[in-house]
Amino acid sequence: TEEEWNTVTTAMDRVNEAVYRFATRAVMGLANAGDDEEWNRYLQSLDQAGLQDVLAIYRQYWGEQGS
Repeated sequence: TEEEWNTVTTAMDRVNEAVYRFATRAVMGLANAGDDEEWNRYLQSLDQAGLQDVLAIYRQYWGEQGS
């Protein structure tokens, strides 16, 4: 639906920004992906950006397509 498409595009913009920020910090040596606490904060930032909403929409769509 159009509403789902808007949700996906908006959330993925935020997810991509969170990925970019973390990757930039990691490359600069300011973030350590090997630190469990820091990694979990990163994963939480992805969820806060809407990643789980996107995944739910994708799962619903692909579940319907596979039926």
